[in-house]
Amino acid sequence: MLENFSPVHQGMGLHGQPGASAPASLRVVAMLRDSASDPDGSNEQALLWPVCDYLQRLGHPVLVLDGSQSERADMPGLEQLLEQSIWQARTGLHPDPQGRSVAVLPARQGLALLDARARKAGTTCTDWLQRHMRGFALLMIYADADTLVRILPNEAVQPLMVLPDQGPLMLGCYRQLKQLAVQAGLHCVLASLRQAHDDDGVAGYDWKRKQSSVRSRAQDEARNQAQIDALRQCAQRHMGHEPELLTVRAQHAPDLQRLALHLLNHACSVMPHGSQTLAAGFAPLPAYSVWSH
Repeated sequence: MLENFSPVHQGMGLHGQPGASAPASLRVVAMLRDSASDPDGSNEQALLWPVCDYLQRLGHPVLVLDGSQSERADMPGLEQLLEQSIWQARTGLHPDPQGRSVAVLPARQGLALLDARARKAGTTCTDWLQRHMRGFALLMIYADADTLVRILPNEAVQPLMVLPDQGPLMLGCYRQLKQLAVQAGLHCVLASLRQAHDDDGVAGYDWKRKQSSVRSRAQDEARNQAQIDALRQCAQRHMGHEPELLTVRAQHAPDLQRLALHLLNHACSVMPHGSQTLAAGFAPLPAYSVWSH
């Protein structure tokens, strides 16, 4: 089951055996952290962790750079990793050899430093990260729009934006879509998260609206869909690109798997030794087993 994934920031999967064979390239995917529309990140993380867990089950050791969490002395992260030499990083950071947990690094300060470090080394941010993370096959960057603009300019990656369930917040989504497209050439994929409803076969009653809760929920979903359609049409009209939309039901394995594979197919691949970055969709994917339902 995709719901069985480990909690975050427990030093997960960072103590494998040095010298393990490295993958041919590092695939990079991204997810937008929007504190305005999702203050506690609950909607975003309802997709982030199951998706990363599924990608790892496909045989891609995953490392999440969590830009929503700050590094501390008792919880080191990307900032401390960047302070090490590349040789130390290669021998000290490895995925869980059993693949039982997704590795996570707090990364707020490290992501803020990354652009300057990469420019000083005469390379891109993704190349610089690849040099430090040879043991992983897939890197998930979970950060705000300003950070993604700074570290992923013109990369062949589609950041995931989880849409809010409140209409007034859609305007903020459009601003971020425009920022990512105009400033970094990044086109997002949108995810509309539908919460599971357990009515035990009994329809409730919405006393405020004086109608059944089923009818109220259907009206809310229709209103939310109209706002999403307006957002996409606005993006098409003003930016020349209509973002792709995926509807994902919470804790629904097939939907989560479909989202995970979409992100994987729209990841950028960074080759070792500063080789040319491959365009998304053109690098061969490792073989994986049939989806489990």
